[in-house]
Amino acid sequence: MINVARQKGGNLERKLYELNDKAKQTKVAGAEKLYSLLVFLYDQEGIESRLFDELQQAEKDVLYMLEEHIELGFDADNNQVSPLSLLIESERAPELVPVINSHGCFIAEMKEWNATTNQAHILIHPV
Repeated sequence: MINVARQKGGNLERKLYELNDKAKQTKVAGAEKLYSLLVFLYDQEGIESRLFDELQQAEKDVLYMLEEHIELGFDADNNQVSPLSLLIESERAPELVPVINSHGCFIAEMKEWNATTNQAHILIHPV
């Protein structure tokens, strides 16, 4: 998944969709919830998601996740053990917190918000 997201034009949602098919067979609770949230945000808000890459210019209205937060955020049983960071530059970013909370699998908090640049750092905690 990480290698796909690092590639130019890599689609994290597509890879997570493939992983979801496997997760249904193996019951990967944490990854399945994360996948479900990302699909929910895409379907409800049209927000794409990708892994953050320092070498590439971040795109507006795209939700970025930090690779190390994904790697360290889940234990060996794929349960979320720490908050995950979501980064986005969007005028609608403050509206995402209640949308994420309405999904039901995570509790979202706005960690940082810069109204001048419309950049947000949202943390999602397991329910």
